[in-house]
Amino acid sequence: MSLGRRTNRVLRALLGAAAVAAALFASTLVWYATAELPAAALPLQFSIKPGSSLRGATQEMERAGALRRPELFVLMARLLGVARNVKAGNYELVEPVTPYRLLQKIVAGDVTQAAIKFVEGSTFRQMRATLDEHPDLAHTTRGLADEEILQRLGIQEP
Repeated sequence: MSLGRRTNRVLRALLGAAAVAAALFASTLVWYATAELPAAALPLQFSIKPGSSLRGATQEMERAGALRRPELFVLMARLLGVARNVKAGNYELVEPVTPYRLLQKIVAGDVTQAAIKFVEGSTFRQMRATLDEHPDLAHTTRGLADEEILQRLGIQEP
């Protein structure tokens, strides 16, 4: 057998092995993306902090019990080109989801809603206290003086 034929056989074998490996990799990723994630107890809640990277978000989801195999989740997000599109917020899972659906949820910013109630006739100071005490609300006016808030809003009245 000549050297050229032997080289061709080796190259075909390597190409075949690479094709099998790629198909195996792709099928594993598809299986992961479409298999329901087992959640300990539903509803399940987790938070993604502002400025969190995808890895930070996956750590938070894993800690809350919403995600398994975070490395595959990160790989899926990177392959889909959405790794930088994670939105901060409080999330809630009320039914079992797949990793792909969970990724869609955190990329779309499908966060939970929280209610806040202001009593009619409340003063500005009382409304600010209600905002400060709300456990699900973070706001940028915490700790500011009333005058500073009025100034930032461009309100001239005292």
